[in-house]
Amino acid sequence: MKIREIIGTDMYGTTVSGIVSGLEKLNFTVKAVRVAQEDLTAALTFPAILQIKNNLGQNHFVVLHHIKKNAQFFVADPARGILKMSRDEMREGYQGIALFMVPNSDFEKGNLKGKGFLELFGTLIFSQKGLVATVI
Repeated sequence: MKIREIIGTDMYGTTVSGIVSGLEKLNFTVKAVRVAQEDLTAALTFPAILQIKNNLGQNHFVVLHHIKKNAQFFVADPARGILKMSRDEMREGYQGIALFMVPNSDFEKGNLKGKGFLELFGTLIFSQKGLVATVI
């Protein structure tokens, strides 16, 4: 089964609830929460998925890999690749929704067929470039 099928990506895009449901099927414990931009700090659990507005004003998901103490955000954006963003750049697009996940006790690495989470998320989004533009 393809990741886009697991998280329910369709012609309208990918949803927060679809990502949560898909990650739970892959044996992750997931929490989608509202987090103020100023509360995005290096003390968080990474990776995290953030909902942002892209440069076209459309909802979009990126993976926040880590934050440096100097407030540089290292983000994997399926549309633009790996980016370093300042706090001001993050402030422009961040929509206040973050998804945090950790493997649960039923998680088996074999379920991911040797791929890391970032690679799986990237594969999902890159395979759905046309759909990513319309994220609900």
